[in-house]
Amino acid sequence: MATTTIDTARAAIEARIAAQWADTRIRWPGQHYTPPDDKSWLAVDIVWGDGIMLTKNGRNSLVGVLYLNIYVPVGTTGGRVLAELCDDARDMINRWSGSGVVFEAPSGPRLSVMADSKWRQATITAAFTIEEEV
Repeated sequence: MATTTIDTARAAIEARIAAQWADTRIRWPGQHYTPPDDKSWLAVDIVWGDGIMLTKNGRNSLVGVLYLNIYVPVGTTGGRVLAELCDDARDMINRWSGSGVVFEAPSGPRLSVMADSKWRQATITAAFTIEEEV
């Protein structure tokens, strides 16, 4: 089975994240995951959006959004750790390009903590594009 442009882009994004976050546990899309009890972790989601026809002879542009959900345990030095991890996440994808993937500027962290949760969470998002020949 041939590798598609989308498969290549997904693999490049996941490889970048795995290399940059080697010391952090990661929940990858579509995989069962049990969070650690007392360590920070990262949940990754790639959401594909619309395609745009660039030329009549078969060039398309596809848009996607990368969601990086960062979790740190409540009751630790989580505020400082969460801020540092958010900075690391933003630096990792800020205008990064590789394997045909081109990222835009990432969002600032969107913070949340639920009253009954043991996790502080921040979400970083970044739009990206890829081009394909059809």
